[in-house]
Amino acid sequence: MTSQDNNAWSILAITGTWCFLAVIIVLLRVYTRLTTIRYLGWDDLFAVLTMIFGVTIWGCFIGESHSALGKHWQVITPEMLVAYSKWQFAHGMLMVWALHDMKIAFAIFLLRLSNGKMFRRSLFAVMCFMTIYTTASWFTILFSCFPISSSWKGRNGKCISVASFRGLGMTYSILGMLTDAFLAFIPVPIISRMQLNIRTKICLYLAFGMGLATVTCGAIKSYHLWHYFDDRDRLYNNSYFVWGALELYVGTIAACLVSLKPLISSFLEKAKS
Repeated sequence: MTSQDNNAWSILAITGTWCFLAVIIVLLRVYTRLTTIRYLGWDDLFAVLTMIFGVTIWGCFIGESHSALGKHWQVITPEMLVAYSKWQFAHGMLMVWALHDMKIAFAIFLLRLSNGKMFRRSLFAVMCFMTIYTTASWFTILFSCFPISSSWKGRNGKCISVASFRGLGMTYSILGMLTDAFLAFIPVPIISRMQLNIRTKICLYLAFGMGLATVTCGAIKSYHLWHYFDDRDRLYNNSYFVWGALELYVGTIAACLVSLKPLISSFLEKAKS
């Protein structure tokens, strides 16, 4: 492997494929809603907003690929790094709200499962908590350097230390994984009490359990975050940001699967006839 290798196309292919799949699933969700109940709920609107963020984030990957993304450190010039850092700054600002909206969409959907006070209060508490720590994370990224332009220019300014940034990033990632796990497990007692056949219950468990795939992506992302600043050649694979994107796209798909049940049931009935 030489310093002239360019891994940008591989990064774009991986993230682009998952972005495309997530877009298709969200569109199917919207179609299902409009053809069954004939209106979109707040959870559907948050899912659409999440995907708008998701597509824009993939656009950031494209912008980054025109500068330093996918290149070895030996061939990256200061000008390329500045151009890349501008895209990366926007990328990070968008990502925190994209992940927030993905979780909110799923939490609002879960509110439909039960009118139990404890269940609903728990979900509202988690949604408030997610909004608070997302807002804090967004402002941390925005004001990580002063003046703000130092975030991409890297000179004539003051920025928080690498240790502080790593610690804050790990805190955000861990909180994200905990809320994802909570949202994956909280519907289990509700489903177990539903008057459904075993096959339907298992399908629901599996659909909601897909949220654990998001936790897995978040854990791998956290690992790469911890080592991010120690890797001089980090932009070649860009693993931290790639796994962050996969966390978003896989999570969006997981949040929409249960909403597709009427469409899937209709398709299976037509296939049998």
